[in-house]
Amino acid sequence: MTGQNIELARRATRDLRSMFEVFDEEIVWDNRGTNAPADLAGAFRGKREVIRTVESWVGTWLEYDFAVEELIEAGDLVLLGAWERGRGKGSGVALERRWGMVWTFRDARVVLAEAYDSLAQACAAHGVTPPQSKQ
Repeated sequence: MTGQNIELARRATRDLRSMFEVFDEEIVWDNRGTNAPADLAGAFRGKREVIRTVESWVGTWLEYDFAVEELIEAGDLVLLGAWERGRGKGSGVALERRWGMVWTFRDARVVLAEAYDSLAQACAAHGVTPPQSKQ
């Protein structure tokens, strides 16, 4: 049904618990499309491993904020334009960046999450025309 996946994505990105609830047990989280740190490079398989990986990333920051600025529905895909900001626990190093993600839905569950360095890259990888955006 049109709009169902984008509404699921909107609700899921309110907080980590909501996001994890929409993940399929066999989800694949693929960071190969982004310039991820070495410990996050590659693909992670299975809900348990994906949750562990996401929580580990968020846990490295003393302060951490995350927001989804744009959602685009394209069939079974929802493309997300995200923003995050943090300050490293040990280093105090600041992070602020925008990036893109593509969630593939099947039966109201995210079965594949692909990260990109920008929403424009995510759109290009999936043949979706990006809206005018902040990127």
